[in-house]
Amino acid sequence: MEYIYLSPLIFGNLLGLSLAAIFARNRSTPASRYLGGLVCGALLWGVCYVLENLAPSLEAKLLWAKIKYFGVVVIPLAWYLFAIQHLSPPGRSARMLRAWLLLLVIPLITLLLVWTNELHSLVWRAVHMQESGPLLLLELERGPWAWFFVFYSYALITAGTVQLVLNLRQSASGTRKQLWWVLLAALSPLLIHVLSLMR
Repeated sequence: MEYIYLSPLIFGNLLGLSLAAIFARNRSTPASRYLGGLVCGALLWGVCYVLENLAPSLEAKLLWAKIKYFGVVVIPLAWYLFAIQHLSPPGRSARMLRAWLLLLVIPLITLLLVWTNELHSLVWRAVHMQESGPLLLLELERGPWAWFFVFYSYALITAGTVQLVLNLRQSASGTRKQLWWVLLAALSPLLIHVLSLMR
């Protein structure tokens, strides 16, 4: 019964796996590598979320929730770097990428805090399980660092999205269509995530 409820997630993960395979074969440009990194981050997030929901105990669910963060922290940075690399002249993008390597600090701190949360409760303050149909879902009461990371993530995603939208008119017709599909594919799940944050 659980698999019926999780089937949309499982289907999405299979789709993500096929996209990751496509990017692995076509990683000739830095922009495609960053977009591939985004897809792999989302795939890891999705797979761990399915396993988290299937896990029978609170401890096992927490373990998958922590592993999930390795995918979560990749997504906003990969999206931003994709936008910078895709749209900037080679020399300028290289300088910007070196400067924005500092953005990697927040994801690394986040991973450290996730795996040591029992010591400080900065990422989540309380955990419990809640029944939803046949599933036992992990419910986390977010701490201050979790909200800070949400703000950081959406700031990067918004910055990258704005750059892509502003540069759509300058792109060739074929590239413009591809960018619209990329924007649609990236922003649809983000809208769902925003709604989940707002309950």
